[in-house]
Amino acid sequence: MRRRGGDLQVKAWPLLLVGLMLATPAAAQFTPPTPPAAQPGAAPRPEARGPDVPLSLPEAVALGLRQNRGIRSAYLNRVVQKFSLMVAEEKFEPNFTLDVGAQRDWAATRRAGTDISDRASAGPTATLALPTGGSITGAYSVVKGMERGAKAAQEGNSTWSVSLTQPLLRGAGLDVGMASVRQARLSEKSNILALKGTVADTVTNIVRAYYTFILAHQQATIARNGLERARNLMEVNRALIAAGRMAENEIFQTESNVANQELSVLDAENSFETSRLALITLLALDPRSNIIPAEEIQAEPVQVDLAVAQDLAFSNRPDYLGQVIGLEQSRIALMLAENGELWNLNLTADRRGSRNGTSAAGAIVGHPDTMGSRIGVQLSIPLRDRAAQSTALGARVGLQQAELSLEQLRETVGQQIRDVVRDVSIRWRQLELARRSRALAEQSLEVEMIKLRNGRTTNFQVLSIENDLRTAETAELSAVIAYLNALATLDQQLGTTLDTWSISLND
Repeated sequence: MRRRGGDLQVKAWPLLLVGLMLATPAAAQFTPPTPPAAQPGAAPRPEARGPDVPLSLPEAVALGLRQNRGIRSAYLNRVVQKFSLMVAEEKFEPNFTLDVGAQRDWAATRRAGTDISDRASAGPTATLALPTGGSITGAYSVVKGMERGAKAAQEGNSTWSVSLTQPLLRGAGLDVGMASVRQARLSEKSNILALKGTVADTVTNIVRAYYTFILAHQQATIARNGLERARNLMEVNRALIAAGRMAENEIFQTESNVANQELSVLDAENSFETSRLALITLLALDPRSNIIPAEEIQAEPVQVDLAVAQDLAFSNRPDYLGQVIGLEQSRIALMLAENGELWNLNLTADRRGSRNGTSAAGAIVGHPDTMGSRIGVQLSIPLRDRAAQSTALGARVGLQQAELSLEQLRETVGQQIRDVVRDVSIRWRQLELARRSRALAEQSLEVEMIKLRNGRTTNFQVLSIENDLRTAETAELSAVIAYLNALATLDQQLGTTLDTWSISLND
């Protein structure tokens, strides 16, 4: 769609790094586009802090990606989410269990005294889940025993078995067997989209906060320039009064204007301080950091094709793609619920063997190995399984609701794209008109000052045009910021914020 400038590299900003950044791992890497920034002017200094630290928009985004607490929290959540996916992917890998036990029994009789029996057992078990819904289990067990007393003897036996269980109706088939893995993979895609949305929203918030920061800075500059012009006008008035070309009481209007401009400067400085602290909080910086805008505002017209914009939104927006994933998860849930209504018909098969040995009065007696196999089927018919019916009904309704939600979201996204494209176009036209109005106001003030020096106009008329100029300058600045915010909103609505800023997620 659009790019604000070429492929710029991150500038060297050692002062900013030394003064502001913490030694934390980067949440994302990016090559920033050419940003809009502030017109030159003195930064208001409502209180003594440290030295001025110029901050550009790419630097603000870089700091936000490194230190924003919301992004750091999202990446911490990814640790758990990726581990959950790994566990789900290992469903068809064998699981091993080792069982170990020991026991001692005492038995007392009047004639033989006390008999003591010791037994110890150990054996591993392995289970392998099959994609068809079945499972294979293998087990091996060794038991050793010793009896002391009247019946002194030793005994030992070992057993092994391999069994297969395969559902034929409920729980059978690749779709059912792989359902949990598919759900986990879909959840992982949804989690990545959520992370992308979190980073994109954070970048958008930083961009808007930076534009507000610039707006407050430039409003303070406009107020200072207005105060300077008001003081210059007062000096002109005093010269005209001294020359007898202006009544002495007319200077009261100019003095009142100077006082009003001083009040405007204080208000603007307070607004700048508020916006500075808001941006610093968003970037998680030291509140004492005396950041100031580093660059000039640049706004260029952007032509947006509505059809292309809507296609981009449906291909990139995390919320829309997440809803598509949710619809697929609802289909899987319905498939599992309908399968859960079937009868239980299981095929079972196993093969087993054992070996026993005893020792009495010094003679070892061994028993030959025993082997056996078995195969069979087992059918279980639920006669009144309301729980399964309720689950299936809920899954059907959930799927229909997911389809309706996706349809509603698609309409909403389409309307949002139409609104934001129209807003970008209107904001640019407003900016052009504001620029023209400010240029005409400057020319009018220049002409009126010449007329005042020649005694061809009144002081009131000059003050009126001076006020018009301040209004026009403020309107132009507001129009520039509104247009840039509209572009940021366009990126957000299209889901292309990360592409515009060339941000890649470190996931």
